[in-house]
Amino acid sequence: MRGHLGAYNANSHTLDSEAVTQFVTSQEAVFAQFEQLADVQADADGVTNYRGVVDAGIHYVDVRCSGYMQAVFWLNRTKNASSQQTQLFG
Repeated sequence: MRGHLGAYNANSHTLDSEAVTQFVTSQEAVFAQFEQLADVQADADGVTNYRGVVDAGIHYVDVRCSGYMQAVFWLNRTKNASSQQTQLFG
């Protein structure tokens, strides 16, 4: 199992500045995309209501999970049909 993870060490006690920088950059890019999806803009006082950003993130996760669950459903259905057909021939 260790060979599949390469040099990754989840329990490392050191912080890698390059990895943290990449994490922050990715997080900022995702947040900007959710702002765009939610069409969030600051009001006249410069205050932004981020409820729309949260809703956009939840929507994105919901759509991704629905696709995954459909794939699992159809995989299970196909597996069951194949098992039944194999039993019939057995």
